[in-house]
Amino acid sequence: MPTPQAVKRRPPAPNALGQAPGSFYSRLAKRVPLFMTSPTHDSTSADQPGNPEVFDDVVVGIFRTTEDGRYIYANHRLAELYGYESPERLIEVIGDIEGQLYAEPRQRDLFLTLIQQQGRIEQFESEIFRKDGSRIWISETARIVRDEAGKVLFYEGTVQDIAEQ
Repeated sequence: MPTPQAVKRRPPAPNALGQAPGSFYSRLAKRVPLFMTSPTHDSTSADQPGNPEVFDDVVVGIFRTTEDGRYIYANHRLAELYGYESPERLIEVIGDIEGQLYAEPRQRDLFLTLIQQQGRIEQFESEIFRKDGSRIWISETARIVRDEAGKVLFYEGTVQDIAEQ
């Protein structure tokens, strides 16, 4: 009788950006946004259950953005990463993510293309401008949140400063 051979598993395929899945950060990001989502609540109100205050003190930036590139939610860590004194100020000042945030404006187009194709995006790396004009590299993990009819409500996800890794 032949002896059974060990099955060789193929390593996980990289995402669309060629980045390996399964890192601690990508596993965390898969879980955190799930707790934020409450599409039945007004997503612009920070005191609603859809925007719990518990996310203000986490170690990653957390956001919600509209399809047209406006922030509708940001936690304190995201504001800090981007150089703003508060999440409210970040939301007020950045009305055009593509034009104001990304050092390479076409990054927003690439982000939108990939997230539309896949429904989520992991470890999407970009260089962004901080409030003071300095630049930092970030890694985003995000997903699309849709209503029952399939219409996009918003994108939500996490941001981490890559230099911190």
